[in-house]
Amino acid sequence: MRALREGGVEFILAGGVAAVLHGAPIQTFDVDIVHARGAANIMRLLAVLESLDAVFRAQPERRLKPSIEHVSGPGHLNLITEPLAAISPLKISCLIQASLMSMTGCESTSWTWKP
Repeated sequence: MRALREGGVEFILAGGVAAVLHGAPIQTFDVDIVHARGAANIMRLLAVLESLDAVFRAQPERRLKPSIEHVSGPGHLNLITEPLAAISPLKISCLIQASLMSMTGCESTSWTWKP
């Protein structure tokens, strides 16, 4: 997460790590983030992912790197970093569905992105 913050990436922490920070007694083995969708932020995110040598977790031997199309589109990106960085594996949620936001109350939340 330090690389993301130092790279000026605007994101929120989600998933298990966020739950642990709120006191949930669970274990997690990846970091889940949702990034701001602005063009400049997407470029900062890609630069950080490149610096971490991030590749898709499925078939890592193919060394498939995330592209602007990947981080701009819908869905989730399951990545690993090399060498194994503190944020490996990393899951990026590119879009939170409206129905999920409604279930979690996010539609009434005003997010402030803090790099």
